[in-house]
Amino acid sequence: MSAKAGIKKFGDRAVAAMLSECKQLNNGTAPGKPVFGTIDPSTLSNEENRRALEAVNLIKKKRCGKIKG
Repeated sequence: MSAKAGIKKFGDRAVAAMLSECKQLNNGTAPGKPVFGTIDPSTLSNEENRRALEAVNLIKKKRCGKIKG
């Protein structure tokens, strides 16, 4: 589900899961090697920007009950 719907449904647990996921993506598998590089947002169209934000900010409840960002 989208981040907005996930936050409505799960509250602070969803926010914490999203922050945790963003930290993992930023840190990467090794120190100083992030998973993604930066892109200047002014080079993206509105559609590309919207799709990128949706792809990154998803919330899912796993079978064990854990909230995953």
